[in-house]
Amino acid sequence: MFQTAVKQLTDDFGAVDLAIGDLTPEGTPLGPKESPGNYPLEKPVNYCERQGRCNAGCLPGARHTLNKQLIPAVFGRLDGTPPLFDNLTVKALAEVDFIEELDGGGYEIHYDRYEHQNMREPGRKTRMTVTADKVFVAAGCMGTNEIMLRTKKKGGLPGLSDAVGSGFSTNGDYIAFMENTKERMRLTHGPVTSSFGNFNTDDSGEDSDPEEPRFHTLEDQGIPPAFSSLVGVGLPVIRSLTKGRNRHLFMLWTIFLWAIKQARLYIRAPFVNSRERQEMFKSEDEASANMMCVIGMGREAAVGQFRLGGLGQTSLRVERTDNREFYEDPIYKDIEKSLRDLEPHLRADGDTEKGKFRNPFLSDIFRRFKVDSITLTHPLGGCRMAEDVEHGVVDEYGRVFDRRKKDNEDQEQRFYEGLYIADGAIIPTALGVNPSLTISTLALRIADKIAEEL
Repeated sequence: MFQTAVKQLTDDFGAVDLAIGDLTPEGTPLGPKESPGNYPLEKPVNYCERQGRCNAGCLPGARHTLNKQLIPAVFGRLDGTPPLFDNLTVKALAEVDFIEELDGGGYEIHYDRYEHQNMREPGRKTRMTVTADKVFVAAGCMGTNEIMLRTKKKGGLPGLSDAVGSGFSTNGDYIAFMENTKERMRLTHGPVTSSFGNFNTDDSGEDSDPEEPRFHTLEDQGIPPAFSSLVGVGLPVIRSLTKGRNRHLFMLWTIFLWAIKQARLYIRAPFVNSRERQEMFKSEDEASANMMCVIGMGREAAVGQFRLGGLGQTSLRVERTDNREFYEDPIYKDIEKSLRDLEPHLRADGDTEKGKFRNPFLSDIFRRFKVDSITLTHPLGGCRMAEDVEHGVVDEYGRVFDRRKKDNEDQEQRFYEGLYIADGAIIPTALGVNPSLTISTLALRIADKIAEEL
């Protein structure tokens, strides 16, 4: 349904390239090794069961995720296949504090190790260290920025760029729901994303007039079955509460609406029970049967600045450097315009009130509680790639810049020997699309460069 609707607005649309173990096309044999199907018979595969739990965790294990490579490489397989490497280990329940450069070369990693019985007592931990000639920081955008900011604060890397923590991007992430679609949907049936549409594809991505339309992507999105009832009941309540109710009456009004609805259902039930199934017995699929969920991504300004949190705050804080809130970025106006254009192709005829896309995190009721927020799933930047240490933290091969005096005048740039960052933190700007392939490509390129040098 989404793909049929979005093709009315853009020529750049289609089905997403899913990274799952899926069944071969109908009529395709599974047997021969050279089968045109997805997988040969002698290589067992966990197939997608369409459970809609991609975001919460795939039960049959059909996603092509890192653990499927890392665990066999470290521990081997259940069928007796030995580990790929006998010198690779994983230290669980460990939290890195900072990285320190050693005088004789190499690095010392300071980290805290938690014991299993102490996990409920986070204050009890053992400080430990490990040394290495080569260090790869790949803790994800948030984790990497926190580690590098602590490293700079504690002087572990005296030549670390002053640009550490800058250039953070939300990737224009956005989520919206429509309540009353003209056709029945099945949000709980996976994979959660199956179709996309790209908008304003002629945007060059260069700095330009903020009023000019920017590139962005819209995708259909499912929800886990466990959340379906919550969404089915919660969205109408949020819609009602956005009509000017005072925030101090929020809970009372919510309880009142729920009580009125339940009373109406119980009074009506004896008279219609023989003719129709009652709402209180609806399944997860029925609760969200006429609902559409769409996510957006776009070329956001990428001007966020990370800092370490202070007393009473979370360990990592972020804000924009242009005195705007993240949700005030121009990209969100562009995304909302595309959603407005999409509404007539999805909603039930004549229903202009319920048939609107709403972001539940940017509604009036949330503003009254002063918790306006962007629902973020693709954080990028903070240790961005750049041409030099003045503008970024690493070069295009993930090598960490050293801003101390160069060894000789002919040397273009000094680096920390053997220290690399290889995750989404190095991406210098918003991508406007799902970033996993870009992050993977950059990491592989860094690995190829290191192998070439070795």
